[in-house]
Amino acid sequence: MCSFVLTASPEFFKVATLDKQQRFFRDFTNFFKNKYGEENVLSAIVHLDETNPHMHLNLNKGNISSE
Repeated sequence: MCSFVLTASPEFFKVATLDKQQRFFRDFTNFFKNKYGEENVLSAIVHLDETNPHMHLNLNKGNISSE
């Protein structure tokens, strides 16, 4: 399994609406689905309870070549 932590600058989250933040994380998830296949995205969980919102995304690396 490959794990990623995805975020943006604190300044982005200070001014971004909730809708914009949701699109931000959805776009990240869609990027990984398109690049590695939806079946290889095991989970994508957004954390809003810490200083800076971020997403933990896990991929099945069995069918993924390193690029």
